[in-house]
Amino acid sequence: MPGKYDDLSEVLPSDAVDDIIGKPPSWIVRRGTIIIIIIIAVIFAGASFIKYPDIIKGKVLVEAIPVGEYLVVTRLPPETSHRIKAGQKAIIKFRNYDYTNYGYVSATVSTTEDGMDDGVIVQMNLDKGFVTSTGKLIPVHPALVGDVQIIGERQTLLHRLFFRE
Repeated sequence: MPGKYDDLSEVLPSDAVDDIIGKPPSWIVRRGTIIIIIIIAVIFAGASFIKYPDIIKGKVLVEAIPVGEYLVVTRLPPETSHRIKAGQKAIIKFRNYDYTNYGYVSATVSTTEDGMDDGVIVQMNLDKGFVTSTGKLIPVHPALVGDVQIIGERQTLLHRLFFRE
């Protein structure tokens, strides 16, 4: 009894169909590669122009000193010492006061001291005292603790990706 597919010429695709299925069109290979190279070049070009600030994070402690002033100090790891300079801006969010309600207090780095193995001791001046970005006054009490973000030098994304120290 003859089988249904005894004649294989009916099952196998013709040479024309085999040519179409067997190899991708040359324009896709040529232009597709060029398009991918152009996209990668645009990404690298953008990354070399877009600048992003270096953020140094730490914990801040506010202490009352006898003169009636307040000392705002943070201790950062030793590897951050070359990235912190006097005059840099900082944002302080106090832990006892919800950031979403109270906002943040802006500050400026006044002095930095190398604490040897302990790290870098950074002293800051509050720009508007204890008045927050939302205009609320934070009541000051002994040992007020918060988180600080010191805004460092602006670097390109390409520099941050490949030359991170």
